[in-house]
Parts: sequence; structure tokens; C-alpha cells
Amino acid sequence: MKENVEELIRLFTYGKNAYERLSQFFETLVPDRPFVQQPVIRSTGTYGLPLISTPEPEPEDPSTVKMLETAQTYISGWIGEVNTILDKTGKARYRLQFEDPKGGIRIGTVGNLTENEEKWNELMSDFDARLQELRRIIIDYETTSEQEAKEVKSKDIEPATYDPKTKTIFFADEAIRFTKSAEYSPAICRLMFEDPDKQWDLKDFLAEWDSLYEYLPDLQKPSDWNKVYAVISKMNDRVQKATGIPDLFKFSTKSVRLNPKYITHTKK
Repeated sequence: MKENVEELIRLFTYGKNAYERLSQFFETLVPDRPFVQQPVIRSTGTYGLPLISTPEPEPEDPSTVKMLETAQTYISGWIGEVNTILDKTGKARYRLQFEDPKGGIRIGTVGNLTENEEKWNELMSDFDARLQELRRIIIDYETTSEQEAKEVKSKDIEPATYDPKTKTIFFADEAIRFTKSAEYSPAICRLMFEDPDKQWDLKDFLAEWDSLYEYLPDLQKPSDWNKVYAVISKMNDRVQKATGIPDLFKFSTKSVRLNPKYITHTKK
């Protein structure tokens, strides 16, 4: 995955630089030809009356054909290289997306273009659209690949467990141990891991503390759910710091439960 992303970024960068250079050549070689030419006084005729004529449009630059061929050759090769990498991603939609780009911008000119100039401008518009499409593909590919990697990683992680004797969460090859002075964390973990599939209302914890006072004789009973919420938030932070996983405890301001992805489910 990483190699494909790096190659696509490299091709995007090269393509963007080539587009800018080819656009500069186009703007230099292709003249402005106003649709309405201003009449020019060429001379005076009988009785001093001016003789007026309309100038011919500026002709096509002799280098235009060669530059059009150069642009066609480069862009065709660039498209082929991009398609090769897109095939390696294994995502057919990227190839379809790249072959049907949207949003290309024509290079601004004034007046009519010759046939070769029009071909060149259309070519540049398609090139610009493909660059924009490739940028979207790179962003999507990185995002979806990271999500897929996380899903695979979560499948390989051993379920979380809790040892109330040592006040330790064992998870993702890490041991997250609470200190002897920890107030509510051990009690919350003990309750939740005894019934890992249960979703708790935060206020329910307040009714459960009494049964734990022998276990934690010095524990001061929390007065409201805000204290419980703060403790669970800190526990998630500790787990994330140790394992990189931010959501062992899934919670809101009203309820909390152990993330189903990371526990052994109890048999009903």
C-alpha cells in the first residue's frame, strides 16, 4: 500500500509540474485573436478620404505542431504509468474514475483558435481533470487503506481482561496497572469486566459502590455521574497511551460499555 501511494504521489507531482510548463508554452505560443478586429487606416484615397481595412488574424506559431506532439507523447505516457499503479491497488473503481475525469479547465485565450491550438487546449483540459481526479484517488486510497489496516489490527488483538487483585487491565500485549491510590478506576473495571456485554448507565454505578467498600474501604462514594464520566475518560486516555487504541471504553454522557471489538462475549 505504502509503495503504491508513494508512486501515485510522485506521478501527481511530475504531472502537475509538466502541466504548468506546458501551460506556459501554450500561453506564449498561442496569440490572442479578438473576434472583432479593429479597422485600421491604411492610407488616404481621393479627396483625402481614409482607406480602411481589417487586419488578418495572427497566424499559428510554427512551433505549435511540435509542442502539441510533445504534449501528446508525455501525457499519454503519464496516463499509462498512472494506470499501471492504479491496477496494483486492486481497486477497479480507481481505474474507472481516472478514465472518466471531471472538472478540467481550459487555458484562457481571446478569440478563435486554430485546429492545432484547439486540440492542444482540449488535451490540457483533460490533463488538468486527470490531475484533479488523481489527487482525489490518492486521498481516498490512503484513508480507506488506513481504515482497513485498523480493522485487520483489531481482529488480531487479544480480548481485554481485568485482574481485580492486581488492579490491571491486560490488553493488546500491554498491562495497564492502576496505582494503590486510584479511587474509582479499579471499581469501575471490576464491575464492567464481570459483565463485559452490559451497557451501563453512568448513574447506575452510583448504586453499585456499596458492595465494593470492603474491597476499597477508603473509597469515598462519588456524588454524581460527572465523576464517573471523568474517570472513564481518563481510563481511555491511559489505554490509548499504552496501546494506541482510543476506544476500549465506548461512552457518552449517559452510558458506557466495553467496546465489543475488544472483549470475549459472554454466552447467553
